[in-house]
Amino acid sequence: MDSESSRALIAVGYWHEPRSKDVLPHPQELVDPSWCAEERCCIIKYLRCGVRIREALGYSWCRFPDGPPDWDMGCCDLTDGIWMWPEGLHVYVDRYSVRLPDEFVAHMKQNDFEIPQDLDQTELEERPVDGAFWIEWSKANCRPPQPPQPSPPRSLLSGFLQRFLGRRIEKGVRMIFVDAGR
Repeated sequence: MDSESSRALIAVGYWHEPRSKDVLPHPQELVDPSWCAEERCCIIKYLRCGVRIREALGYSWCRFPDGPPDWDMGCCDLTDGIWMWPEGLHVYVDRYSVRLPDEFVAHMKQNDFEIPQDLDQTELEERPVDGAFWIEWSKANCRPPQPPQPSPPRSLLSGFLQRFLGRRIEKGVRMIFVDAGR
């Protein structure tokens, strides 16, 4: 076995499981709409085109509440021979602007955003996987999810009219009750 085939695949893009005691991140903690905006389409294409390895018996699920159906998240891991990620990682980058490690993106660029064609799927499936980089990178780069932005303030005129009409209606109702009591 040569050194390339014994080298561990670097895991990236794996998320916290609710019933697990793992230290994996929540994808909401990595949302960054400004991250790699100009290259995002190339990144998404790269993530979708990896070599399929380690298929599961069921589909993954999106960790965002408004996520796509489970079958869109996939049921296997993908790789480029160096990095390994879940099949649905592209959804997080595309739909939710989830940030990935700069080292991973630099590797994609080095490959001109193309998965190498000479990869041996059988050999890749037998390689060990190293999750330490992803865990450490996540700890250093996660930030609490941002709270929803408040609604824009109402215009002065609409606020004034609502208060004015509301008072007029209240006064009118009181007047009816006052007149009825005479």
